[in-house]
This record gives sequence, C-alpha cells and structure tokens, in this order.
Amino acid sequence: IPPAQYASYARLLDELGVRPVVIADGSTLREPVSLELGADRALAAVEREAARLGVPSSTPLVLVGHSRGGKGCAIAASRSARAVGAMVLLDPVDATPFEPGSALPALRATRAPALVLGSGVGSSDCAPPGANFAAFYAALAPGTPRLLGVLARAGHTQFLDDRPGLFLDVCSAGADSDRAVGDVARTAMAVWCTRHVPDVAERLRAPRGAGLPAQNEDCGGVVAGWRLPAGAVAAGAEVASTLQAVRFGTSVDWRAS
Repeated sequence: IPPAQYASYARLLDELGVRPVVIADGSTLREPVSLELGADRALAAVEREAARLGVPSSTPLVLVGHSRGGKGCAIAASRSARAVGAMVLLDPVDATPFEPGSALPALRATRAPALVLGSGVGSSDCAPPGANFAAFYAALAPGTPRLLGVLARAGHTQFLDDRPGLFLDVCSAGADSDRAVGDVARTAMAVWCTRHVPDVAERLRAPRGAGLPAQNEDCGGVVAGWRLPAGAVAAGAEVASTLQAVRFGTSVDWRAS
C-alpha cells in the first residue's frame, strides 16, 4: 500500500508534536522484504531524521502501522534502542501464506502501551482469524497498557485515506463510511498518544501561542481538523471512557481489559 494512503495520520502526528517518518520498505506480495530487515531500515530512518532535527535519544518512539505494518511495528518495537512510548496497530495482520513468521512473540516482549483497532467485515479475505487484531491484542503481556476498539461494520482497507484510489482492493468493505472509520482511527490515535507520550500532553496544555490551543480537563482541542474529545488531555484521563463518550459516525466496541 503506498505511503501516501496514510498521509492524514502523519499530518495529525506532526500537529501533535510527533515528527512523522513514513516508511516504504519496497515489499511486495511476490517479493516481501523480511520484517526484521524492514524494521531495521525503519529504525535507521527514524534515527537519521532524529539526528537531522536534533531530537535527543531520550525522546520516545511512537509506532503506527496498518495491516502488515502492524506486524512490522511489533518487530520494530522489539529491536528499537529507543524507548517506545506508544503503539497504534490498525487492523494488524500476523502470519500469512506470503509471510508465515509470527510477530506475536516480539509483541508480547515489548510491553509498550498498545492501541489495537480491528475491523469486523471480510475477515476471511484480508485479516483471517488467528492472525488478526484479536490475536495481537491477546498476545500483549499482562499489565501492558492496552485498548481494543472493534469496528464491526468496517473493512480492512477502510482505514486508508483514499481506498477507491487503490490499484487493486481485494478486501471487502463494510456498511461504515470510509470517513467514519478514518475519524475513529485518527481520534483514537491522538487520544492514545496524548495519554502515553508526555511530550504530546505537555504540548497540548501549553499556553496559547506555543503551537496549539491551550487545553484543560473541561474542553478538547482542534488538531489537524479533528477535535480531540473533552478530557483527552486531562491528567489521568481514562482513554476508553473518553472515546466511549465521542459521537462517531459509527459504533465502536471499546475494551480496555
């Protein structure tokens, strides 16, 4: 999937103060790049960008991945010398006939705070049971901060920015609109980062003029065109309850245990 399909996620992360580095490892169905090599390339690209911008090694890494990219995030988290502050896995897929190795053992060892979003439509074609979002969520080590959001009426590729623009889409779409699915994913990503990455929360609470509107526990803020839910940046805010209170254009089953 072309990196441009995730441009909205990158823009939002940038607005949150998380410098995005969008990776294309050149993998194809016929010639997949090994996940270990892809993860090492991604981490090297991150460190090159960090060096260019003068970002200290103490700054945590945020990993966001969709489909096979979720599997890559798990591998990268296990191989990163930089601490991982948060992971966002969008309908992740583990072992497939094209790439039978599993990333679940690596995920279990990371213990990084993980938000997992899953789709409920077309599970047999693109995100098969046993290798889908449920397997990733179940693999998280006990005590790991976690949140699962299931969009029962969404399809695997509806997390993309421009699904109709795909050259070929073999995944089924659900009754949810692409826009609604994207709104859920981006809002949840923003709230998750706000909760688990200190620099993001501090940026959102900064005085006016520091880049984003001042925040308090009684109001949300507009970031890159999306409004953060009320209480999203409150100290100790519970992510699940915050997101449950949001009126999305679809229903989401949020589970925090």
